[in-house]
Amino acid sequence: MVGPVADTLPAHVAALRGALANADLVCTTGGTMHGPVDHLHPTLEALGADYVVNTVAVRPGFPMLLARLVDGDGRVRFVAGLPGNPQSAVVALVSLVAPLLAGLTGRPMPVLPQVTLAEPVPGRGDHTHLALARWDRVAGTAHPVRHVGSAMLRGLAGSDGFVVIRPGTSGATGDRVPLVPLPLTPGERS
Repeated sequence: MVGPVADTLPAHVAALRGALANADLVCTTGGTMHGPVDHLHPTLEALGADYVVNTVAVRPGFPMLLARLVDGDGRVRFVAGLPGNPQSAVVALVSLVAPLLAGLTGRPMPVLPQVTLAEPVPGRGDHTHLALARWDRVAGTAHPVRHVGSAMLRGLAGSDGFVVIRPGTSGATGDRVPLVPLPLTPGERS
């Protein structure tokens, strides 16, 4: 584990280079925008990385990224750039990092369960909305939770996963939608 890293480009390059020397996957948090004080994109450029994914139209979770680096000897390594807000970072972990790890280890991705919305869930315009919800496995329903700001942990802590609301739509009560389960959900912890 490396961090925190000084807020300079040289410090970011050195930290990421050092972490990649011993790992096939490095996850970072924050700095995934293209702002004047966000150093991840310039660091990836300095290291000669190629983007596999350079942002995803999802809320929360925007912006996230996945970059690939290949050594002179052909060794492939990855950098997953997770957003700085906790809920957004978890979205990136379950929607970007988990599938990468499954692919790298030859494990199949699980089929997402379909749930029935117990309450309406608003859409997020042109973005996919991954809305935190409690999953009643017996009834097959999902109940949206409160306290869901991307920087808030309370809603995340009481959730079983994210219901998927497609771009340009809203979820109505009774709609069947996929659910992206969180690992070790509250119902599984007891």
